[in-house]
Amino acid sequence: MKRVCTVLWGFFALLAVVLYHGKVNNPDLIWGYATLDLLGPLNMGLVGLMIACLMAALMSTADCIMITGSSLLTHNIYRPLVRKMSEHHYVTVGRVVGALVVIGGALIASQYDTILQQLKLWMLWRSSGTPV
Repeated sequence: MKRVCTVLWGFFALLAVVLYHGKVNNPDLIWGYATLDLLGPLNMGLVGLMIACLMAALMSTADCIMITGSSLLTHNIYRPLVRKMSEHHYVTVGRVVGALVVIGGALIASQYDTILQQLKLWMLWRSSGTPV
């Protein structure tokens, strides 16, 4: 079911690009324009529902990345270096690391305009072995 939904989202994105290619100059704005243009005239609150759904998806992804990143860093790096501490200590360190993961992600996202620029940074970092 997840694969079918992903294919349908991609198909709709291609249709939106074709439908609004002459009206919207910035491709990043096509989704919002399509939402307003297709759901807005119905006057049923579907634009707000779409925004709420997109925010819920963003929040679930962000908290999953935060929890995963903080647990990986805490258990695989911090715990072997600082041994024989209480679980409360490791939970506190995990919370601090989780906040740092979110702040670091926000800083990286604010420095680049497109995902393609971030992908290039990631590929450059992976190929060189050192952070840029």
